Order: sequence, then structure tokens, then C-alpha cells
Amino acid sequence: MAVSAFFFVLGSAPLVAQETLDSVRKTLVDKQATPETVALFYNLRTLAAEGKTLVGQQDPNVTVTRQPGPTDIKRITGKELAIWGHDFMDIARGTYPDVPNQADFRRAGERQAARSLEYTINAYNDGMVNVFCWHMRDPDKQSFYARELTDEQKQAMFRGLLPGGIHHEWYKDRLREVADFAGKAKGKDGTLSPIIFRPYHEFDGDWFWWGKPFCTAQEYIDCWRFTVEFLRDELGVRNFLYAFSPDNRFNSEAEFLERYPGDEYVDMIGFDNYSDYENNRIEAAARKLAIISDIAVKRGKIAALTEVGYRNQPIPPNLYTGYYGKSLADPKLQIAFFMFWRGSPYIPAPDSPLTGNFMEFMNSPRMVLLPDVGNLYTVE
Repeated sequence: MAVSAFFFVLGSAPLVAQETLDSVRKTLVDKQATPETVALFYNLRTLAAEGKTLVGQQDPNVTVTRQPGPTDIKRITGKELAIWGHDFMDIARGTYPDVPNQADFRRAGERQAARSLEYTINAYNDGMVNVFCWHMRDPDKQSFYARELTDEQKQAMFRGLLPGGIHHEWYKDRLREVADFAGKAKGKDGTLSPIIFRPYHEFDGDWFWWGKPFCTAQEYIDCWRFTVEFLRDELGVRNFLYAFSPDNRFNSEAEFLERYPGDEYVDMIGFDNYSDYENNRIEAAARKLAIISDIAVKRGKIAALTEVGYRNQPIPPNLYTGYYGKSLADPKLQIAFFMFWRGSPYIPAPDSPLTGNFMEFMNSPRMVLLPDVGNLYTVE
């Protein structure tokens, strides 16, 4: 029943909705989060408890055919994705003295930031959820890959972001750029778009310079906490939900939580999983989904499969139902969203023989696209 109808009958719907928002807000990292941000958390958690999982993709504007127009999911299913994945990589890029043409480098970042802002606003206006990872360029080499760094740089880079570190002021400037973007992401109704922010993802691997080999668990936790506190308390960002998302290198709750910053610093938990599916470890993928679902339920959080994809060739003809669908088959799983990585080969081409299996997966009772998700930014 809609809020307006409930108010007409009982005269108390705004109070009921406000009580719900107030109750949920107390559980969030940001106790002053915008009403839309609180409502998003509440609705995602509610849908997950009903066995529903929203479908999304990273950079869905990058289509399989590389042609402008509808997203791949819209073109195949006739419905639009519910989660739009973005990256703060070029929005918070800073300056690098070694770049040959600094002005061109900066202008390229500004163009990308403008496009990202347009996509973010449009997605919010359409009722989608905006999720941002951050392939953060390192302060020296403007790369997010550890392989670009010397051994000495690898051991110093992440630590340098911490208070008192050699890159701490540089890092605060990057966070200011993130906050500035967040404050510009306003919908047509003037409200700020909520953003699910998942920094330092896949930290349990060794491919990013914030990976496990390059900092202690406490250093990782300290940097996460500083990041949240600076954005929230110093810069006044009120439209973020904070998502903790390692890769799939865990087999127990204890392993998953090894670098967990604490419930007061995390709204959502998830993980990225490519290799379990690529190596036909479907039971392992299902077990890990169950682990994060159970943690989320116990701690009052939201769980998600924050990145997924299959990069090997040939692609199994039953990839979507026999791999992804099978790992999500347990009706007790509470997984709020499932996000494919960008472009090919993660979403099939229009004429691909995989399209039928993709459609079967999308039409399963668990998976949800727009407009079937309803309004995620109000509490009824």
C-alpha cells in the first residue's frame, strides 16, 4: 500500500515512514544520512530478505558491440538493469608532475568525471542504484596495479595514506574530489543520489597496491576508518553507504572478517568472484555466498556479489543458469545485488547462442530488473 493511501485511511503514514527511517538510520555508518540513502538501505535489505537479488553491471554504457544506445541487458531482456556500476578512478585522479602534458591529462579526467556525473544522475532519475568502486591511481605512478611499482614502493604506498604518512595530504585531496562529486550528484527532484561506495576492493589479493601483502590488517582497518570519518565528519558526505568487498579468497567467516573495519564503519558486505566460476567451483561459490549472507543477517548489514564474470573460452552454454543460478539457488540466501563486470564477455552479444540461457537466468524468480524493483528511495 502506498504511503499516500495509508495516510488517507489512517492519517499516520508519514509518521510510520519516518519512524522506519529513524530506526534504520541508527544502524548505518552515517547517522545523518539523507532520507533517500536510508530508504535505499532499508529497501535493499527488505528485498534481499524476500529472496530478491537486483541485477547490475559495471559501466553498462560500454556495450558488447561498443555502439551507443540501450544497455546490453535492456537490449536482450527488454528491461533495464537495477544497479549501475561506476569508478572513482578518473574522478579523483590528482596531478602527476611526471605526466608529459599535465593540462591534457587533467582535461581528460574532467571529461570523464562529467560523463560519470551524467550517468550517475540519469541512473538515479531512472530508479537505479549507483555503486562506485575505486581503482585508485597511486600517488607516484598513476597506476592501480602493484606490478607497476618497485618492491620498496609496494611496501610504502598504502602506509603513506595514513595520518602522518608521506601521501596523507595527497589522499585527503583525493577524498575531497570524491566528496565534491557526491555533492553534485543530484536528481531532477533536487535530492542527492545515494551512492554505495566500495573502496579498496579485492584487498585480499596481490594485484592492487592496497592488497594484503602490502599492509597489515590494522593498517588496512585504520585507513578504512580514516576514509569514512574524513568523508562523513570532515567533508559532510551524507549520501554514502560503505561497502566492504574482498575477492573470493576466504572459506570461513573468520577469514572473511580478518580485515573488517567494524560494524560502525560498514553498511554492506560483499565479494568479487571470477575464479570459482571459471574453475567450475560452484559449490564453493555457493558456500561463500552463504557465509556473507549469514554475516549480513547477524550484523544487520546487506550482502552482495559485487563483481562477477567468466573470462575463459569457450564459455559454457549453461553459464548463467548452471553456474550463477546454481550458486544462488538456496532460497535462504539474502543477496541484495549481483553485478556483472563491464562489456564482453560478461554479457552475451545479441546474436550469441548464450542469449537464451541469459534470458532464462534473468527470468528466474530471484533476479530483479527495472521496473520490477519499485521505488528504492522511499519507505512506504
